[in-house]
Amino acid sequence: MSKIIKNFISEKDIQAIKYLHTVKVATARQLNRDVYHYTHQRSVNRILKKLVDKDLIRGIYHSEFYPKRLYSATKKGFGKYVRDGYERRVQLQSNSIPHDIALGDIRARFLDGGIAKNYIAENELKCWQDFADSPEYFSFVQSPCDGVVEIDFPTGAVSFAVEYEASSKRLSSYTDIFSRYYVNNGIPFVIYIAGKSSVITRMVSHEKRHFSDKEPKIFYVLLEDFMTSNTIELTDRNGGILNLEVKKSNHSNTN
Repeated sequence: MSKIIKNFISEKDIQAIKYLHTVKVATARQLNRDVYHYTHQRSVNRILKKLVDKDLIRGIYHSEFYPKRLYSATKKGFGKYVRDGYERRVQLQSNSIPHDIALGDIRARFLDGGIAKNYIAENELKCWQDFADSPEYFSFVQSPCDGVVEIDFPTGAVSFAVEYEASSKRLSSYTDIFSRYYVNNGIPFVIYIAGKSSVITRMVSHEKRHFSDKEPKIFYVLLEDFMTSNTIELTDRNGGILNLEVKKSNHSNTN
């Protein structure tokens, strides 16, 4: 690799740094899918090594993904290519890597599949002052949630909070989650994506027991169904159905 190429930072490289700030952590294949779009993964791996060597991103390992290398933005990369002076909070590392890697695939599914016209990740909501100042997004910032999607329906666009849960939590945690959403009138609906059917069963049972007097606003779906179905069927606690159409074919799960 020539010295000029080695030192050159392309627009795609800058997008990659911004992307890593948005999602907090990503695999090389996720970066290729969502930013670079190269035919050969090796080309992306060489670019990522260059960015690591320049301390613009960092390479990390996690037991669940080993020996694959994962990537996050660095303080230097954020300061040089992402910061705009209107940050409320800056987080550059994931506190739950498997959770955030899965959310990266969920984000891609919403966007690449044409399901949503916009997706705002948790780190964007918490970082940028514009969202906290916006009447449209203030409730989502306060919630907090894993993300926000805006979906077009024949009657108009609707914003949903997005939550992802890989495994079951304590029941008290679900009480907190349901209370947070049912008292917040600024969040009309919630899409809850679960890694296991047992998570949905447990949550629905708890919601029925303690929040049956509330109009259902939480729709559940298994992660596998969300990632693979052409028509994604979500259900609320009473069996009400929300169908989301996948309008474009994609390959969102590329870990």
